[in-house]
Amino acid sequence: MSERCASRRNRWSQHRVVATGLFLAGALAVMRPASADDRLLIEGLLDAEGWNTGGQSVNLSRNEGEPAGQGRLRLWAAVQLTDSLQGMALGRFESGHADTYLEFDDTEATYAQLDEAWVRYTFPTSFRLVAQGGLMTQPIGSFSRRYLSSANPLIGSPANYVIDYPAGLSLSGSAGMADFLIAVTDKPLAHQVYLPEPSSSPRPSIAAGITPIVGFRLGAFATWGPYLAPEAEPWLAAGESWRDFDQRIVGFDLQYSRGHFELNGEMTRSLYEVPGQNDERGIVWYLEPKYTWSPRWFGALRLQRSQETQVWMPWITDWYVTDEDSWDVEAGAGYRIDPHTVIKLAYRVERSDEDPDEGPVFDHAVAFQLSCGFDVRSWFERPQ
Repeated sequence: MSERCASRRNRWSQHRVVATGLFLAGALAVMRPASADDRLLIEGLLDAEGWNTGGQSVNLSRNEGEPAGQGRLRLWAAVQLTDSLQGMALGRFESGHADTYLEFDDTEATYAQLDEAWVRYTFPTSFRLVAQGGLMTQPIGSFSRRYLSSANPLIGSPANYVIDYPAGLSLSGSAGMADFLIAVTDKPLAHQVYLPEPSSSPRPSIAAGITPIVGFRLGAFATWGPYLAPEAEPWLAAGESWRDFDQRIVGFDLQYSRGHFELNGEMTRSLYEVPGQNDERGIVWYLEPKYTWSPRWFGALRLQRSQETQVWMPWITDWYVTDEDSWDVEAGAGYRIDPHTVIKLAYRVERSDEDPDEGPVFDHAVAFQLSCGFDVRSWFERPQ
């Protein structure tokens, strides 16, 4: 988690001016004449969270096991530049102590950053073909499309997913039952907890899927590239570079919906080239069913199994690896107050074997979340 803390501090210093400029530009944009607003969308999402966790798990513990709250405001502006060209920017303000983890609580309590800023071009072809470039969510993996509180039926995220916004280029398309994606990003799909923030370097990704019937899709993806940073080079053998050691990931994802039932799942298998060691492998999977009981009530469950490989920088002389084995279950319910406002309550429990010599560790997390979406432009529209 230390790399996440360092990353947040760096993003605060690098992006606060850009994020402030984004929000000022959005505020000015809503003042434009109505005729110019036809191609402009300015919306936001406000989250308020409360957490009460145990103090044993690196994955679940927040604020060193003490109750904590978190506030989060996202604002985004999207514009239709031409019939084929769109642009979007998304910024975030965040405050609180519920995003800090056990023993890693040195993040800024309040920070701002620019998460996404991209342009997208849709080719005038008989099948769908789209090119995108800029800051974006990871283009592969199913949860990257559902991480916002308005789309996530629970409050937590899968163990193998870290919210990230790499710079990259992608080309995606679909025809009939098949879809595909080719991308290059400057960050790896999965970050290592005990290593420095990965440095910018091209990481190719490919993905493909098939939808044999309406509501059912099977997909596969792969990505590879460096996962280290220049800070690792003093610990490498002569002539070796941090770019010589790759992370390779192959994954599969599942999406199914029928009536009021939805099911999402994902499995990733990873291989890490470790300096001075044999290659290490890991596997993580989850299944996430959701059922909508009525127009306002829904329930969800996420069962996940994690056999992660964690690479450690040398403390004295050698690199070493730990295999962190855990079962994790999150169950929750949500209530739609209105079409834009949802309140959720979730309970999460984890059994982990981080140190086989000390036996299994059990920990828990209880959380609530109030999520409210809004349309900024509607505040300035004259009554009809």
